[in-house]
Amino acid sequence: MLPDPPDFLAELRTKTLFRHPDVLGCIRRNRLDPSTPWRWARGNSLLLLIGETAPLQTPFGGFDVFYRGTEDGLWLLQFRGGQRQPWWDEDALLLAALVLTYSSLNPVGVSTISELDGQLYIHYLGSPDAEEAFHLAEAAMERWKRGERIAKDSPRGKAICPYCPVRNPCLLLDLEAGETHDWPLQPDLRLRQTLLERHK
Repeated sequence: MLPDPPDFLAELRTKTLFRHPDVLGCIRRNRLDPSTPWRWARGNSLLLLIGETAPLQTPFGGFDVFYRGTEDGLWLLQFRGGQRQPWWDEDALLLAALVLTYSSLNPVGVSTISELDGQLYIHYLGSPDAEEAFHLAEAAMERWKRGERIAKDSPRGKAICPYCPVRNPCLLLDLEAGETHDWPLQPDLRLRQTLLERHK
């Protein structure tokens, strides 16, 4: 008879899932579903092999950052999967700005490690200067106060929104607020009724 098995999944969650900054990516999505996707565990596991984590506290909540100290300075670390996208640099720049603004860490840049078709790649981006970091963090704070979402007709929105786990609640919020101007297709009455029925 087998003994009670250990909860390996709980251990994996404890060791590999970290807090994500609400202002990175789509703020509305992060608020509607604050859970950390399991698919992030793979990238986090790799980052833990070459770096360590530090907790950060900001006016819009706390999050964890990965970093690695070198002879040339401290590098923030990120992991991404799939084809390289133009908004990866925007996210990396904002991450560096948040770290510079709300912590004592002084990163020289962000190293984004990515995986595509079984191959690993790395891209380096320098940190913004102090003034630019302040303005980026301040703008992120304003977006957070408004609960802003990414534009659905932007390259990022077209790539992410159709597969978003909170797509329907987000669409419903758009309908209620009359914010459908950036929808790739304008809502018809059937879609409106379907969404309203699902979220009564």
